Amino acid sequence: QPHLYNDHMKVKMKKVAPHKYVWEVAMKVFTKDYVDGSNTNKATMLQKGKQMGYAVSFNDNDGNNVRENFIGSVCIPGPDRNRGWIDSGVFGTVILK
Repeated sequence: QPHLYNDHMKVKMKKVAPHKYVWEVAMKVFTKDYVDGSNTNKATMLQKGKQMGYAVSFNDNDGNNVRENFIGSVCIPGPDRNRGWIDSGVFGTVILK
């Protein structure tokens, strides 16, 4: 079933040149105890050295029925390159400094 996680992210984009943009993202991070649909999930505190799986992508669709562009931070080889939204096992790793 589809789920919306709009309350997990805040995103801002700023145009800094004719063809250049800066994106800022703030996100809530949860522990492995997260339960989909629960009202009792609490975001965890971040700390230096924390390792997390992470992947980001930009999908472009200007009103068509097909995706026009897809740019991702993780290369997923093989024919099923859309795994990032299904399987976090394809994520890269982020270590907080």
